[in-house]
Amino acid sequence: MSAKKCEKIQSELVAYLDDELEETQRKLVESHLSECDSCSMALAQLKQTMMQVSALPATAPSDEFLLRFEKRLEKEKTTPLRALVAWLARPRVLVGTAVATTFLLLIFLVLAIRPGSTAVTNTSEMAVAGHLDLFSDYEAIKNLDILEDMEFIEALDEDA
Repeated sequence: MSAKKCEKIQSELVAYLDDELEETQRKLVESHLSECDSCSMALAQLKQTMMQVSALPATAPSDEFLLRFEKRLEKEKTTPLRALVAWLARPRVLVGTAVATTFLLLIFLVLAIRPGSTAVTNTSEMAVAGHLDLFSDYEAIKNLDILEDMEFIEALDEDA
């Protein structure tokens, strides 16, 4: 038999023993097992291992382990973050938060777009606004109309 086919069959042996395969797949496995000694031996070893494991005595966790486990579960249930997430996940809270956020966004947009708004809309104005601290120490810049007269600025450069 091909190694690939044997690998595929052997990967399905536990499902075969647990009777979890569909009818057509179960028949394919049985057909292969009737022809392949290697896979038949793997099935026999698997059956033996499963019988040995099932013969082991069941063990129960100690009382100390159960107490630690229960405390840990309680601790994880009641962390403030989990409580907040659970509260926020409630449908009423989600809807209320969405409505409030939308309302605040609309107010912001109305105030920013209205005529006469002091909001900065021009990119050059934003660049200047970002560097206003550079102009705070210049007493010479009191009348911005003078700056429009380039000849006056050139004369300042020549005097210096």
